[in-house]
Amino acid sequence: MLNTQSLEWLMACERLKDEAMAVERQCECILKRFERLDREPTAAERDARRHDYIENRDRLFQLNAEIDAISRRLEADH
Repeated sequence: MLNTQSLEWLMACERLKDEAMAVERQCECILKRFERLDREPTAAERDARRHDYIENRDRLFQLNAEIDAISRRLEADH
């Protein structure tokens, strides 16, 4: 049976996983941003897309690190 702290960590981990999935979907949308464009994207548009994608990937990396840290804590408790 989980103690209160473990249960809180587990719930936090689930929230982080949900956020990570949302960030992954945002990354997919960013990559598809120019698919239906009738023209070549401008340099500014490409730079903005690259910036948005990198920011999202960085956030995903942070979320995954937090999930790993919580998973290690949970494993240490059991």
